[in-house]
Amino acid sequence: MGLKNYQYNKILRDYDEKQLKNKHELERRMKLAYSKIPELEEIDDSIITVAMRSAKLLLADIDNDSSINTLKQAAKSAKLKRRALLKEYGFPEDYLELHYHCMDCMDTGFIGSDKCHCFKQAIVDILYSQSNIRSTIAKENFANFSFDYYPNNYIDESIGLTPRQNIERVVDQSKAFIQNFGTSFQNLLIYGNTGVGKTFLTNCIAKELLDSSYTVIYLTAFQLFDILEKNKFQKEGENEEIESQFNYILDCDLL
Repeated sequence: MGLKNYQYNKILRDYDEKQLKNKHELERRMKLAYSKIPELEEIDDSIITVAMRSAKLLLADIDNDSSINTLKQAAKSAKLKRRALLKEYGFPEDYLELHYHCMDCMDTGFIGSDKCHCFKQAIVDILYSQSNIRSTIAKENFANFSFDYYPNNYIDESIGLTPRQNIERVVDQSKAFIQNFGTSFQNLLIYGNTGVGKTFLTNCIAKELLDSSYTVIYLTAFQLFDILEKNKFQKEGENEEIESQFNYILDCDLL
């Protein structure tokens, strides 16, 4: 992957920390829920007991399908009762379940033996030092996009629209680009004067695609041409990091 060992190990440690944090958060929620609804602890104990009995039956070399099915039904009923109680007391139905940053790999970084899309994005973030995009897109996204900055009281003669009408059209086209991203392979060219929201809009697009499990590399033109130039003129094997950056430019979902 072109990562140094310490970089790869850092990603793995980050996943370990996420899993540990998930467990601590669950323990905190359990403590609160049990204090409000004592019956929940009894239900959870019964679910654990059923799981242990099912495991013993599976290990036994006898015909036990009927008993296992009975235990499965008991566990299912207990879980439904737990969800109903949580909802009755104003808690989310999944309050006593582990919550993950990535539901696809459950914060392990892998789906089977393959790296999850979130692991691949973590590699991209390290290779391009783009971790800061995470904090940027937390603010610059469609949820915070406002049309109020664009006047609607005059026509721009170059496009025959008001600035407000134009940005509405641009946003619609951007959202269509996102919606069709996996099936329609097109490019976007966003241009305009300084301060009209081009960077903000590209961050909006990046966030939507990152949230949809695509890998995104975010570079200035200068950074891109610098990588292309160094990759072109370096001797083979001379700079592993540049070679890795170049390869990821070709392999990423959105550049």
